[in-house]
Amino acid sequence: TCMEACSLDHAVNERLEYRGGGTAFAPAMQEAQRVAQRNHNTHSPMVLFLSDGLAGDVAEAQRTIAAIDAESNRTLRLHTVAFGADAATDALRALAAGVPHPRGSFHKATIEDISMVF
Repeated sequence: TCMEACSLDHAVNERLEYRGGGTAFAPAMQEAQRVAQRNHNTHSPMVLFLSDGLAGDVAEAQRTIAAIDAESNRTLRLHTVAFGADAATDALRALAAGVPHPRGSFHKATIEDISMVF
């Protein structure tokens, strides 16, 4: 689900859709890049990326994150969140590491934690 140029208050009140199935990080990061490019004059990009899976396209997603960060003059804020007991954390840690701390961060949460926020 993509939230564009809105406040966090608005975003947390939106219904998030879950489609189930496989995990691919690159399409989400490519959409984040399109949003960042459309709004680069008015907003600094912030990506909140939640997943419970391991993707086979982590390197492609990392390249897109690096491009977003460069295009935004190093203003990208990226927060990755692994959720679920069996969450694959290595890929999400690697994505977050592509943006220097504190602009990039990794978090692990339970499904209950996520449901309390959203």
